[in-house]
Amino acid sequence: MPGAYRDHTTGDVMNENELPRGAALRRAVRWLSEQRSESPGANVAALIEQASMRFDLSPLEANFLFDQLVRSEVPGDRTGNR
Repeated sequence: MPGAYRDHTTGDVMNENELPRGAALRRAVRWLSEQRSESPGANVAALIEQASMRFDLSPLEANFLFDQLVRSEVPGDRTGNR
């Protein structure tokens, strides 16, 4: 069934709208990891934008990914300032 997932703890089938809190973010992180492995030179900010739409992330979740994956790659900059 498209858009349905099986809960690994109960075995119940759940709609995408019924996913536990944080599940979309975990799926997005997994997808981003796969994309970065397949295309190491890919634009991370663009991948985050795609993941945000694909997994229906909240602005807070998308900003978290941006902070963790883009700002952390700026050498010597842990504040997020460029």
